[in-house]
Amino acid sequence: MKHKTQSPDVRTLIQQIPVEARDIPEVVVAHLRPHARMVAIWRRDDARPERWVYLERMYAQEFSVDEVIQRYGGGEYRAKILGRWDPARRREQYLIQIPFAIHPRYPPTAAVVAKLRPK
Repeated sequence: MKHKTQSPDVRTLIQQIPVEARDIPEVVVAHLRPHARMVAIWRRDDARPERWVYLERMYAQEFSVDEVIQRYGGGEYRAKILGRWDPARRREQYLIQIPFAIHPRYPPTAAVVAKLRPK
């Protein structure tokens, strides 16, 4: 049996977001409340562009691009918006993923440099 990734309510909410705002993470998170619970942040590795590095999860109500700038600096990011815990699948419901970029004039923070360092 194939699980659906989104409920009809979430699909409807996503369709109601103005097309020009669907790539603005804060707008998408705001439209998906109360379904959006967590936002998982991933950053593209500057040295190896094919590699995406997981940074952290934050509560949807705490998420903002300004918060990402403060914690991680500039670069290319993905915000994976997650919903309620699904006990059958033992993970949160995946709602949507939004790629976004922050100008490179904001240097990467020490936290990002440590995560991007090869092991």
